[in-house]
Amino acid sequence: MRTKEDRRVKFTKLVLREALLDLLKEKSINQISVAELCRLADVNRNTFYSHYNGPYEILNVIENEMFEELAIAIENLENVENIILVACRTLERNAKASKLIFSEGSMRNILLKALQLVKEKQYNTVTYNRMSKTDLELAEKVYLFNESGTIALINDWIKNDFREPVESVAKTITLFVNNINILFAGKI
Repeated sequence: MRTKEDRRVKFTKLVLREALLDLLKEKSINQISVAELCRLADVNRNTFYSHYNGPYEILNVIENEMFEELAIAIENLENVENIILVACRTLERNAKASKLIFSEGSMRNILLKALQLVKEKQYNTVTYNRMSKTDLELAEKVYLFNESGTIALINDWIKNDFREPVESVAKTITLFVNNINILFAGKI
């Protein structure tokens, strides 16, 4: 039994992925047909259907790969600035996909899932385990505020073609998150 994907299969999936990303520059995912995707990728429709059910499935694969890459990149990090820096570098490295996926609205979900991993790490700390119910509810609101702000700033950075240096984006987000957390810490 073969466990490795054949080079031809990898190439076919790659050209289909690139064709989808190119088409997403011009139109939304629900306007992309299998026929035009196959035409642009120079792939037979039967070949397409042997790998995917439709354009949404390719987009799903791209999203899942991006989330996996983000999750692995931040898995062992504790420091907020390092987490944001590594996440931004990952998005910048995949600039074409990041920009197009954000325009489809899916990137927000990818970032939310990645930030959920960070949240779970934080909530397992002793500090959170000792909080009262009221403080935990406030902590949840602070986290939601930080999460939304982080996603908004990253979205703005991506929309502006990654012009600002990744280190600057990470520092700005970290500055806001840390100062909000300091304010929160003063309330409990």
